[in-house]
Parts: sequence; structure tokens; C-alpha cells
Amino acid sequence: MAHHQMIRTSAGIVFWMCGCLAVLAAPPANALFPLEVGSRWTYAAGPYELEEEVTQIDVVDGEPCARVETRINGKAVAYEHLAHRADGIYRVTIGGERVVPPLCFLKFPVKRQTPWQVTSEVGGEQISGQFTADVTRLKVPAGEYQAVVVHGTNFQSETGPLEFKYYFAPGIGKVKQVISASGKSAELELKKYQPAP
Repeated sequence: MAHHQMIRTSAGIVFWMCGCLAVLAAPPANALFPLEVGSRWTYAAGPYELEEEVTQIDVVDGEPCARVETRINGKAVAYEHLAHRADGIYRVTIGGERVVPPLCFLKFPVKRQTPWQVTSEVGGEQISGQFTADVTRLKVPAGEYQAVVVHGTNFQSETGPLEFKYYFAPGIGKVKQVISASGKSAELELKKYQPAP
């Protein structure tokens, strides 16, 4: 794979970045990941500040998708398209590359410890693995939340296995993310959430 493609694909993987029992049983639309235009999340990412924002709704293959742009210290570094469907949140593009088929990283209804398999292709590279969901309580700079934690395992990269953990709080969205690879991990923790106006 060309160096620029590897960087783009790796950046996409890194930025995959993705409630109470009643919410777990039947989450209302957008409850766990608000995708309205103007929704903005600010994260602590080590020495950096990372921001994600839904900037517009684009139609991708006939489906309305939220364009989520990522900035580090105010500089745009990546974007992706997410689709909210009845059975979950799907990643449709990463950095302009189509995800074929779109990849479900948050499944509805949320069922604790019930795995789902994913297999997709992005820019000629296959992405496959397994997700499971559970509920937990956690504290981040923005506050303390009861959250759904989605755990991704059995994913592979050119440097070895990848593991993901996404934490979603009802009405807020992603409050924490941990990506582990080759014995190292990168973590995002929510500092501030600004809902759509």
C-alpha cells in the first residue's frame, strides 16, 4: 500500500473513533450519538486538544449522512460520514474513502455482551473484527456519566492487532475513546459538549 494511503487509512482507524438500562433496552433516535449539524465535542488527547463537529449533512449513495470533521488544535486533520439507521450508527466514509459495506460500530437495540461481526473494505484494505456492548459508569473532565461502552476486538493492522473502546453517554455522544495497538494506546476524554443550536 502506498505511504499516503497507509497514513490516510491509519488516520481513519485512529479517528474511529464511536445510559441507563431503559436506554440500553431501546435507545431513542440519536440518543447515544447526536448527529445534528452543529453538534461539537472537545476532547483532551494527551498534550493536544481535539475537536469533532457535525458540519453538514451530505447524501452518500442516496442516504443522508452526518459529516463529522476532526480538528487538532484548531487545524482540520480528518473527516468521516456517519449514518444513523434504525439498527445502529454506521461509518460510511473515512477521509473521502467509501467504507464498503458501511460499518456498524454502535448497534441498536444495545444488547449487553451480545457480539456482532463486521467486515468492510476501505481504500482497498479490509477491516474486520467483532464488537460487544456493555454499560459502565465513568468520569472524564466533562463530568461523570452512565455510558454504553462498545468494545472492538480481533481487528488487525499492518503493525498488529487493534483494539477499540468507545464510550457513549445518552444525549451527549462519545465521551471517551481508547485505541490500543502493539502495546501502546491513544485516549480521548471529553472536555466539553456543545449541542446543536
